[in-house]
Amino acid sequence: ALASPVAATADEFDLIPPGPIGIGFSGCGTVVQGVECLLFQADSGGLFIVAGLGQFQVGDRIMVTGTIDPFCISFCQQGNGCILNATIEPCDLAPLGRCCFLGFVPEPVLCLVLTEAQCLGLPAPVSWTEGEDCTGDPCNAPPLGRCCFLGIVPEPVLCAVTTEDECFQFAAPISWTEGEDCTGDPCNAPPLGRCCFLGIVPEPVLCAVTTEDECFQFAAPISWTEGEDCSGDPCNPPPLGRCCFLGIVPEPVLCAITTEEECFQFAAPLSWTEGENCTGNPCNKFGRCCFLGIVPEPVLCTVTTKKKCLRFAAPISWTAGADCTGDPCNDPPSGRCCFLGIVPDPVLCAVTTEEECFQFAAPVSWTEGEDCTADPCN
Repeated sequence: ALASPVAATADEFDLIPPGPIGIGFSGCGTVVQGVECLLFQADSGGLFIVAGLGQFQVGDRIMVTGTIDPFCISFCQQGNGCILNATIEPCDLAPLGRCCFLGFVPEPVLCLVLTEAQCLGLPAPVSWTEGEDCTGDPCNAPPLGRCCFLGIVPEPVLCAVTTEDECFQFAAPISWTEGEDCTGDPCNAPPLGRCCFLGIVPEPVLCAVTTEDECFQFAAPISWTEGEDCSGDPCNPPPLGRCCFLGIVPEPVLCAITTEEECFQFAAPLSWTEGENCTGNPCNKFGRCCFLGIVPEPVLCTVTTKKKCLRFAAPISWTAGADCTGDPCNDPPSGRCCFLGIVPDPVLCAVTTEEECFQFAAPVSWTEGEDCTADPCN
């Protein structure tokens, strides 16, 4: 055994690195007798020329750290290249295992047999598995997981650790979960779901992922929903209510059950009432409300119910089903217009504004707020 690391020199075998240096190496191996000189047989595979082996005997176990150059020139005339700038230490007795790591390119994943410390000391380690080797390209194998599937009889559900492809080649696969195994009969476990329940204080409602039985063992359970989780605080959603809004045409007023925020994202929302629904066509109880504000002009307009309209400080009128398009609350008033036609008798009648009435060829009179019922012009 070595008392301290030995730094090898290239002079011993006249190693000449002719070009770019390859991948870094750190691993244990055995000193073996080559044709011309002692060589290093790496546990991870490969036979290498390493300067500084002259102080060892065939069969010695050593750890070499350096850089592999597969194109070096040496009189040894044997092996898979040289390990340059090598430091030689006593071989770590830590267990070996399969080390999967990334090289210069992400694919394929490379494999070496190393200790865990050596593996995790590489620039891009992926995984280390004690006692395993690199037989069969395991670092590029598809991942394993728990496969739940039906057998000849529907119960119990069977379980096996397979790849995803292998799982769904069974006659009746149910599910495959990467990285999981069959410990504890998981394929026959009761399903999980979202449990909403009250804590010590009534708000907020708490959430946990449990089985149905576990949920209803809480002191104050509210609900359990199979297959759902607690993402987005679902146990404390905003309240729903009735949303009245205009569609492409002004009538009828449309209705939907939404949150308040969703309601006022419509193009033409009218009102939102918490806890109410759309039963009985309630949104078409709305109409145009004309009312006075702080100043008498202009007359203001809103779409609301008749009851709410008449509660304003100075309501003027409410018209069922109408809206505020075109500033109707400030339109000139209508009235009865009596006027002569082509013949003087009878006098004709129409409901118009005052201005429209006196644009006729032979107007007789205009009376605000009156109509033509019962032939009043004659």
